[in-house]
Amino acid sequence: MYKEAMAFCRVTEVARRKELGAEHTLTKDAHDDAVRFACKWESLQMFLEDSVGQQLEDRRTNAAYYADAALGRLPEQLTALLVSDLAGLALFSSFCEQRMHGTNLAFWLAVERFKTSCHDRANDPTFHPRAEAKDIFKAFLKTQQVKCTTVAIRNRIRASLRSDRADPADVFESAQTVVFNTLYSSVYLLFLDSPEGSRWHTDAHGATPPSIPS
Repeated sequence: MYKEAMAFCRVTEVARRKELGAEHTLTKDAHDDAVRFACKWESLQMFLEDSVGQQLEDRRTNAAYYADAALGRLPEQLTALLVSDLAGLALFSSFCEQRMHGTNLAFWLAVERFKTSCHDRANDPTFHPRAEAKDIFKAFLKTQQVKCTTVAIRNRIRASLRSDRADPADVFESAQTVVFNTLYSSVYLLFLDSPEGSRWHTDAHGATPPSIPS
C-alpha cells in the first residue's frame, strides 16, 4: 500500500511541477507526501526483514486462522482427532451418537481404513479392494444410512464400482468429503463447545497460541 501511494505521489509531483512550477504549494505537498510514504515503506521493509517483525506481521495477516487454531476449530484439527487421537476419537464418537451422526462417523472411518489398506496391502493377493469397496457401499450408501450424500454421488460411486478402470481407493472421495464437512460443521464445532470437548482440547492442545519471542 505504501509503495503504491509513494508512486502515485511521485507522478502527481512531476505533473504539478510541470503545470504549476516547483515552488507551488500543491507541488510541495505532493513531494512531502511522496517522502512520507517512502519513509513508511522503508520502515515496513526493515520491520519485515526482522524475524520478530515477520512473526508479528504473520499474526496480523493470519489473525483469524490463529484464533481458530487456538480454539481447535480448524478442519485439519478434526482430521488429526479422527486419525491419530484415540482418546479424543472415543469422546467424539460418543458425541456423534448423541447428535445422531454416529453412522456418518462410522462411514468416514471405514473409508479411511479402506484407503489405508489399499496403500498398505497393494501387493497382498488376499486383499480384494473392489469387493471391500462394494461392502462399504452396501453397508452405508446403498441403504442410505449416510443421508448427507446425494443421489448423484451415490450413482457415480455405483458406476465406478461396476467399472474396472476406476481406482477403488478413490471411489469414495466425494462422499467422504461431504461427510467430513457435515461432521465438522454439525458436530465437531458443537463438540468443542461442550464440556467434554472443551476438556479434551485443553488437555490435548492447551488453549493459547505460541508466544512471540522477545
